[in-house]
This record gives sequence, C-alpha cells and structure tokens, in this order.
Amino acid sequence: MSTSPDYIRDYMAERTVDPARCALVIIDMQYATGSRQGALGLKLAAQGSNVGDYRFERIERLVLPHTLAHVSSSCAFSALLHVSLCARVC
Repeated sequence: MSTSPDYIRDYMAERTVDPARCALVIIDMQYATGSRQGALGLKLAAQGSNVGDYRFERIERLVLPHTLAHVSSSCAFSALLHVSLCARVC
C-alpha cells in the first residue's frame, strides 16, 4: 500500500529529458470545439446551455496556459509538431 500523496508517482520511473532530443507534440487542439467563441461554444450559448462551462473553464485555466508555456519554450526542443484531426461529412 502506498503512503505517497500521489500514488501514481510510486509506479513512474524518473527520467531525465534532453530537450535537444525531444519534440513537443500538440494533438488536435481546435478552435471549433475548444473555445467558447468556436462553433460548439456558440451553439451551446445560443441554446442557453451551460453544459460546456466545465469543459471551457478547464481548457482556459489549464490546457491553454500550459500549452502556451511549452510552445514559448519550444526553442529548447528539436521539433514542434501540431497534429490536427478532422472529420469530413459526406
């Protein structure tokens, strides 16, 4: 039984990261569904729904600041990749 306040750390190996040998990869960060001003946010607002509030609050408070901090320090990384996934409606 773990006595650590963050038990998952008990199962993680500590690894030194060499930024010169790493790439920062951002997967599927899209304005349409990730912003209150995007299509999803506008649709929910027009419907008077607050179902997306938790989602958008976490994106604004956690995802964007952390992503931007990593991107701004990406000069230390050997590569910066942004992968955007999309669907096509036929």
